[in-house]
Amino acid sequence: MRENKLLSYGSVHRGTWQAGATGGKRVKVVIKCLLVDDDDTKKSFYKEVDVWQRLDHPHVVKFYGACHLSSPAFFVCDDATHGNFVEYFEEDKSQLWRLFYEAVLGLSFLHAEKVVHGDLKCTNLLVGSDNKAKLCDFGFAASQWG
Repeated sequence: MRENKLLSYGSVHRGTWQAGATGGKRVKVVIKCLLVDDDDTKKSFYKEVDVWQRLDHPHVVKFYGACHLSSPAFFVCDDATHGNFVEYFEEDKSQLWRLFYEAVLGLSFLHAEKVVHGDLKCTNLLVGSDNKAKLCDFGFAASQWG
């Protein structure tokens, strides 16, 4: 695992994951570590896990798991190797409409699942290793079930 970015809320690392959730194959993942140092932050962490773990769709970043027992708490998810929409479109605008359409498919899935993303912006829309648009960051999401 290697550190990629230090952020105000914690850090982001890259690594590999091999478990039943991947069918035994090794996949590139991101480990998002969060500073969970007060009750509001803990509640937000639990809520994000609760929402994200229910969202299995080709246009949502795959969630593998989370742990709140360690310090810092962390999420493990697919590594969207092509970056976010802002970064991707600086290099290649040829797929813009297809990727936005796929993001809409992901958003439509969320709404069918009674989830409102709450923080939809180009930095929360990623391009995965499969070259598909993926929604991420469910920290502000609201759902009917929680």
